[in-house]
Amino acid sequence: MSRCSLPFPAGPAIFRRTFRKLRLRRPIPAFDVEFFPYSDLTHTIRLRRGLAFVRLATLMQDAPRPVLESLAAMLLGRLYRRSVPKAVSTPYLSFVRSLLLQRKLVHHKRRFASKVCQPVGTFYDLRQLFSRLNRIYFEGRLRRPRLGWTGRQACTRLGRYDPIPQAITLSSFLDRRPVPRYVVEFVLFHEMLHMTHPGRHNLCRSYFHTREFREEERRFRRYAEARAYLGRMC
Repeated sequence: MSRCSLPFPAGPAIFRRTFRKLRLRRPIPAFDVEFFPYSDLTHTIRLRRGLAFVRLATLMQDAPRPVLESLAAMLLGRLYRRSVPKAVSTPYLSFVRSLLLQRKLVHHKRRFASKVCQPVGTFYDLRQLFSRLNRIYFEGRLRRPRLGWTGRQACTRLGRYDPIPQAITLSSFLDRRPVPRYVVEFVLFHEMLHMTHPGRHNLCRSYFHTREFREEERRFRRYAEARAYLGRMC
C-alpha cells in the first residue's frame, strides 16, 4: 500500500462481482484496491501478472455501493477494452455531477492549496520567473495565480497546477544551487500552459497533455536541454 493511500477492504469483492456481471471471458484477477489522495476524480487500474492494482480517488470514499460498482464496471471496461452500457455508467456519472460532490471537490482543492509555501525560495523567486515567462511566451496575458514552493523536496512530481484555487506549486527539489534557472523556468512554463489548456475529460479519466499542449510546450527556447537535464536529474 502506498504511504498516502487508504485501504478499501470491500473493494476486491466489488470488482470481482462486477467482473462476473460483465461476463468477461477471462480469468478473474486478484484485486488490490485502495483510495489514493488525487486532487481530482482520477481513477486508475493496471494489470500486472494476474494482479489488478486499482486506485480510486479518496473523494469516492463516501460513495454509495451502486456508484462504486458503476465505477468498477467502467474501469474494467477500460482495462479489457469493452464498451459499458449507458445504464451501467449512469450511477457514477450522476454522482460525480452532483452539487454535493462538486462542493466537496472545491473544498478539497482549496485545502490542498492552503499547504503551499511561499513563492520566494532559497535560490529562485517564482513571482519573478512567472512574470518573465508570461511576458516572453504569453504576451503578458496570464493573470498570476498563487505561486509557491512545496515543503518537501520530492522529485516524483516537480510541479502542478490546480485550477479551482488558481495555484501553481513547484517542488522544492528544484530550488537548489545546482539546478539551472532554465530548468526551473521550463517546469514553471509547463504548469503555466495548463492555465491555457484545460484538458479533456472522458468518463473517469482526464487527459491534460494533449497533442496541442505538447506542441505549445516545444516553444520553450531551451526545450531539449531542459528535458535532457530533468531526465538525468530524476
